[in-house]
Parts: sequence; structure tokens; C-alpha cells
Amino acid sequence: MAALALAPQVDQGLAGFDRRLRQLQDKYDLALGQLAAAQTDTQLVEQMEEHSVITAANHVGKREILIEER
Repeated sequence: MAALALAPQVDQGLAGFDRRLRQLQDKYDLALGQLAAAQTDTQLVEQMEEHSVITAANHVGKREILIEER
């Protein structure tokens, strides 16, 4: 069976589509990584608050450090 020969314009269009699809996948992977990092940061802050290392956030979102420097 003979391979289907595509017109150059169609082939270029498919290559562009493939390139765009890879870019979108990279952006998606980056977003997932950022989400995981944000969740980790949130967990760390919550743990520090539970262990009285920092205070709860005040009305403007700031926290105070409760432990002394060494």
C-alpha cells in the first residue's frame, strides 16, 4: 500500500500544530509544578504556625516570627 503524500502546506501546518501542542504541554507541566510548589509552601507555613514558629496572618496577611535567632 502506498503512503499518502501530503501537500507541503498541509505538512507544514501539521508541524506547526505539533509544535504548538508541545508548547501547550510544556505550559501545562510548568503549571502543575507551580501548583505542587504552592501546595508545599502552604503546608510548610501551616506546620510552622502549628509549631508556634510564626503567628497566624494578620488583617493584611503578614505574620510574625516567634522564635529567637541563634
